[in-house]
Amino acid sequence: LKVIGNSNANVEAIGFEKSNTSKTVDGITYQVYSHTDAPTAKLWVQQNLIVSTSIAQGFVMNGENAYDYSGRSVSSAGDVNGDGLDDLIVGAYKADPAGKSKAGKSFVVFGTTDTTAINLSTIAAGTGGFVINGENTNDQIGFSVSSAGDVNGDGLDDLIIGAPEANNETGKSYVVFGATNTTAINLSTIATGTGGFVINGENR
Repeated sequence: LKVIGNSNANVEAIGFEKSNTSKTVDGITYQVYSHTDAPTAKLWVQQNLIVSTSIAQGFVMNGENAYDYSGRSVSSAGDVNGDGLDDLIVGAYKADPAGKSKAGKSFVVFGTTDTTAINLSTIAAGTGGFVINGENTNDQIGFSVSSAGDVNGDGLDDLIIGAPEANNETGKSYVVFGATNTTAINLSTIATGTGGFVINGENR
């Protein structure tokens, strides 16, 4: 279970890495809005089951594939695409992009006022956000995810994504610059200095 909120307590994202939405441990994330002019959503959490008193106060994000463990890490992403709405980032550290076992993925979900459920497979296809694919087998990118603020000063918020098993367990962090498009990002490209940069761990 992972719960995050923003500084003014208007938004919370709640992730379950082992929730089952007709798949096995694909993960699920709930976005809950609280408003000063509406009752705060009441949540019951027990054995990976969550019920909101009002679906109008948020939306759900369903994991893409079995054993991806999406929702292990969730965070506000800031305004990555510059549309004035805060975005979200959801880690799926055991996903297998391009057949790379447990390379991991992270999904950037653009902010929305809609309450329709979001399938991360749709985000991976470039609708409503974009996917970030891990670089190497067993890197497990997305084990940790966070907004990094506007690192490069271009007016778009950037991201930082952890890969604890990279570099023979020395670990890496990838800083990914914000983008207005929905093209998938491969961290192998970030590693070459295009669209961001890598921070390498010091010791195993």
